[in-house]
Amino acid sequence: MAELASQYRSKLRRLLIRIVLVMLGFFAILIVSTMMVSAAWSFYIVSSLGIGPNDLSEFEAAIAASSGYINGITAIVGIVLGFLAMFGLRGKKLLAHDIGHVNGPVNIPVLLALAVMMLSTQGLVGYVSTVIDGLIGSFGPSLSDAYEAAIDTLMSPVGIVYIVLIGPVFEELIFRGAIMRSLERYGATFAIVISSLLFAAYHLILLQGVFAFAIGLLLGYAAYRFSLKWAILLHLLNNGFSLAITLAAANLAGANDGSLIMLGLAVNGLYFCCVIGTVLILVFRRQRIAEQLRVMQPVSMRLALGSPVDVPAGAPMADTTLASPPDPTPHPFRIAFSNPVFLGALLLALAISVGSMF
Repeated sequence: MAELASQYRSKLRRLLIRIVLVMLGFFAILIVSTMMVSAAWSFYIVSSLGIGPNDLSEFEAAIAASSGYINGITAIVGIVLGFLAMFGLRGKKLLAHDIGHVNGPVNIPVLLALAVMMLSTQGLVGYVSTVIDGLIGSFGPSLSDAYEAAIDTLMSPVGIVYIVLIGPVFEELIFRGAIMRSLERYGATFAIVISSLLFAAYHLILLQGVFAFAIGLLLGYAAYRFSLKWAILLHLLNNGFSLAITLAAANLAGANDGSLIMLGLAVNGLYFCCVIGTVLILVFRRQRIAEQLRVMQPVSMRLALGSPVDVPAGAPMADTTLASPPDPTPHPFRIAFSNPVFLGALLLALAISVGSMF
């Protein structure tokens, strides 16, 4: 049994290191794609406008005017190419299993409950950041400034397509597809939480990271309970709703007829109702939630060390876990957070996120 536990720890540690290395490769692809798109766009501007070597101010003005397009194209190219890095983690299983795997029939009330909880998370994160900004704003950095600046850099038709379509689809393929599925043999709860932490770290903006972690838990559950396509749908709705509010507020910013105030009241009213709805869901469905958490516990060492086919995702995995012979399985969270490579990657992302506030 001790040898089995040692194999379990070793295999999980190696998997976490592989995930970190693949994520580093993903970021390297993002950086290279940014450089390539910027260089290509600069060449296009110089050649199409006939800007000479001494027309630096005109060149800078042209780049600034088209920055939304540059950032949008860069984001799309980067995440599509970054998705290819996930084949280094999952290989053929990424297409054969991770993307199309269906765990169970869709339950519309559960999906609606997840949507309500998602909107309540939007509201709560916004309220908390407003309070914190009010407390530290006079002598410290702002939580919301870095997030708002990141959104502003994508305000172009191409950037909007990325925010509401390309980004959500490929982020789900990467985090709830490749990464979560690779971790699922160690327990659904472990897979959802760790993939959500990596999803938060990927954003490199503190406020956005906090929100991404909370939303990642909900999206991870949707992918675990049903299939990846429902997580994609919820992610599309989340980004679309958030962007619609941002664009509506920007369009009404100069109005003097109280439209912006009415919009704020309507949105905050919706958030408040969703928070109340979330509380009611947690209170009246607490027994069902507790049952779900029980079947999402860490998987038996014997099953975790088997082949992925032996430990399918979702409910079948839970059923197999309950039927497996008992063994003193090491806790996967302890193994993960004692892994210096994995922990160091999270701390580095946190440091960058805090640094982006200054």
